[in-house]
This record gives sequence, C-alpha cells and structure tokens, in this order.
Amino acid sequence: MTEELPHLPDWMLAVRNVALIAAALWGYGVVLMRRIARRESSLLQMLFQNGFFMVVTGVGSTLTWHPPGQFELLLMLGDVLTQVASGHADGHRCPVCENAELVCSADAGKITVRCPGCRLDFEGWLG
Repeated sequence: MTEELPHLPDWMLAVRNVALIAAALWGYGVVLMRRIARRESSLLQMLFQNGFFMVVTGVGSTLTWHPPGQFELLLMLGDVLTQVASGHADGHRCPVCENAELVCSADAGKITVRCPGCRLDFEGWLG
C-alpha cells in the first residue's frame, strides 16, 4: 500500500526550485573560489571582486539615484540627533555635504542642527 504525497501549491514548488538552484550555484562558486585561490594571490582576488562589485552597483545606483527626501535626511541625521539630545553637541560633521561642521544645540527640549556648508536646517522637539 503506497501513500500519496500531498500536492504542493505552485508557489511552493517555485520557492523550492529557486532554493535548490541557489544552493547549487553557491556550491559551484565555492569550488571556483578554491580553484582560483590556488593560482592567484589574495590581493588580485580582492581587486577583481571589489572592482566587479563597484561596476555592478555603480550602474545600478546611477539608474535609481534620487536626491534625498525629508525621511532620508532624518535617517542621515539620526546619529547626530541622538548625540545632541544626550548632551554632545560639538564636533559633528554634516552627513549630507560631509565638508562642514554642524552647529548644534539642545535647549529646553528643542534640538537645532544647522550646516553652514549646504544650508541644512533642522529643528525638532524632544519627547
């Protein structure tokens, strides 16, 4: 007496197949890396891996880049705002232009961050 296996939905079969293909490609990649490691120096391997990564991500980023919006600016300022709120208001570099030193203050629950270089201006309240 044989028992039938339950029928899997199509999306589960697709996920299983993609996982099997990914595992096979990962294994093949490990084999290739070991073969290359016998012949080439580590410096040359790192140069080519990082160069390939730079080219691929450079092409992708030029196609999808956009100026940062308010939410992105808030994310970039997150560390600075946290440090200013805890009393460390001096010595912060601007995360947007990376050239100027920020003018920061935290008075009576109000945080102010200004950049003289790119004219970034942030005011917010704690709490």
